[in-house]
Amino acid sequence: MRLKIDLEIPSWTKWLVGGIAIGAVLGVGAARVYADTISVKTSWAAGEVLKAADINSNFKTLQDAVNSAAPPGTISAYFGATPPAGWLQADGTMIDSQSMPQYSALVILLRSLGVAYQGAAATQAKLPDLRGMFLRGAGTNAVQTSATGTGFAGNIVGTYQQEQMQGHRHNTADFSPGNSQYAGAHLMMSSGSTGFWGLFFQNGDAPVTTGSPVADGANGAPRLGNETKPASVSVAYVIKY
Repeated sequence: MRLKIDLEIPSWTKWLVGGIAIGAVLGVGAARVYADTISVKTSWAAGEVLKAADINSNFKTLQDAVNSAAPPGTISAYFGATPPAGWLQADGTMIDSQSMPQYSALVILLRSLGVAYQGAAATQAKLPDLRGMFLRGAGTNAVQTSATGTGFAGNIVGTYQQEQMQGHRHNTADFSPGNSQYAGAHLMMSSGSTGFWGLFFQNGDAPVTTGSPVADGANGAPRLGNETKPASVSVAYVIKY
């Protein structure tokens, strides 16, 4: 026999209640009820009453399974404007487990990361603010290295890093005749056993600078901005509580 009941649950959730699996029907507030052996109580007699203890046991089993799959503190990229049930937007908001007990595990985890994530009260914690951020693995890589031969370092969990460009120099500068930027500059060779090339400016000291990036004729025009970054698409980072 198939029963039909009304439940206010997310359409994607499958709950186990008293030996019965409730598979939510997409788009409606109804669910189909059918026998399932994946539960604490596996058999029911005709007309038997669902007891609170049995229902609680099944919900506890389900919650343990959900937490094992995505424990509090799990970060996920979500392609939606509103976080799904059980998740919060990672936007730097202060949360409080005193008013929202379901946040308790996440509050404890965040506060363990240091003062940057601790609120004034012991029940308060600050969510990481991942808006506009790329994620990076914590710790130092033991195999992959930077140009200096040191392992790529992501510091400790929860650490923010500013954007930067690898240190470098430009090996050429345009001192050709008629270049107005260097008018009055002359290239000269010193005398002596340790000769070197140098610049002499007729009108006193002046900085030597390179021009703005321009197309090289093969790779397109450089895209300029206020940060160095790869091509990307924006998602909402959400955190499990």
